[in-house]
Amino acid sequence: MKKNNQFIAGEKAKITAAQGLIEKYQEQLNDVKNNREYDNLTKEIEFQGLEIELSQKHISETNHEQSHRKERIASLKLSIEERRKDLEVKRAELDQIKKAKQRLRKKDIDLKFKNLKKLLKNVFSVHSTEFVKELVMV
Repeated sequence: MKKNNQFIAGEKAKITAAQGLIEKYQEQLNDVKNNREYDNLTKEIEFQGLEIELSQKHISETNHEQSHRKERIASLKLSIEERRKDLEVKRAELDQIKKAKQRLRKKDIDLKFKNLKKLLKNVFSVHSTEFVKELVMV
C-alpha cells in the first residue's frame, strides 16, 4: 500500500511538471520566430499532454489494483475467520471423541477385570474342590 501511494505521488508530480512545461511552451508559442520552432513547441506540448494522460492512466490502474487487493484481503480475512470457527468445532469434536474413547477404554478394562475375577474365582473353586477331594482320598 505504501509503495502504491508513493507511486501515485510520483505520477502526480509528473503531471504537475508536465502541466508546468505545457504552460511554458504555450508562452513560448507567442514569441515563435519560424515554423520549425513552432512545430517543435506544438509537438512538445502534445508530448506533455500524452505524458499527463499516461500518468493518469497509471494512477487509475494503481487505484483499481489497490481496491482489488483490499477486496481480496477482506475476502481472505472472512475465509480465515470461517476456517478458525471450523477448526474450533473440529477441536471440540476431537475432544469429545477422545473423552468417549477414554470412557470406552475404562469400561473395557473394568469388563476385563470382572472377567478375570470370575475366571480366578472359578479356577480357585475348581482347584480347592480337587484339593479337598485329594485330602479326603488320602
